[in-house]
Amino acid sequence: MLKSDFNGYEEFMKKIGEATKTRNEETLLKLAFERQTMWLNKIADAIFPAPDGDMPFIINALETTAKDMRKDNPETELVVAHFREVMEFEAHHIDAPGNMTEAAAKTYCEVKKKQHGIM
Repeated sequence: MLKSDFNGYEEFMKKIGEATKTRNEETLLKLAFERQTMWLNKIADAIFPAPDGDMPFIINALETTAKDMRKDNPETELVVAHFREVMEFEAHHIDAPGNMTEAAAKTYCEVKKKQHGIM
């Protein structure tokens, strides 16, 4: 598990509950940001490096998945809207040179993520 996974969802929710009881907005925002970053990293690690020709398919798959998730749980959209208001996320695409093997490209991307301070 990633460090920011808090040893699983149960511990994360415990920390959210504690911050909610004390009405500590800064801690709540920090916890939400860390959880969001964890998921961004997990998804990015599964996707990249990918050929440019696959990008339309990847984007469509992610949008379709998000649409289905929203349909299955309408309350989720309220939370997503709140996150968009209070948190700013910026994604950075790292292009690996085209003549690399997949393993070399993954290593290259990991090095670049560390250089940019991305978890």
